[in-house]
Amino acid sequence: MAKFIFNFEQLLNIKRKIEKQEQMNLGKAMQALSASMQKLEVLNYHQEDAMKEFQACLNQGRIEQLEVKRLNENIKYYHQQVIEQKELIKLNERQVDEVKERLKKALQERKTYEILKEKAYVEYVEIEKAEEAKINDEIVSFKYKDER
Repeated sequence: MAKFIFNFEQLLNIKRKIEKQEQMNLGKAMQALSASMQKLEVLNYHQEDAMKEFQACLNQGRIEQLEVKRLNENIKYYHQQVIEQKELIKLNERQVDEVKERLKKALQERKTYEILKEKAYVEYVEIEKAEEAKINDEIVSFKYKDER
């Protein structure tokens, strides 16, 4: 029995490597998204803290103008950082979606080649069985011929 050789084996191996690479890219993109979300939480905490500090100073009654300006600048700074971080999160989410699509495509391509390999193997087995049956028929006919 001859050895089964799939003509596109190298291509199938490349498709598997591409799929693994896309899986790693997805993991990196998910980590970046997670880190961005954690940073947003920290910024929200600092923004709330700055507002509480501002409110506490207002409740004391007498407050200096420079202190009000400093606290207001803190609030504005954290507000701007939160806005920028939300935009970064949207960008990270789009990147995750893009990588998911590429991974889905790579998975489909790999599966396509695996199906082709499976079909080629089934065809190979059928051909081998047919050849084996042919050899058996020849052996039987030679034995029958010799017996006569």
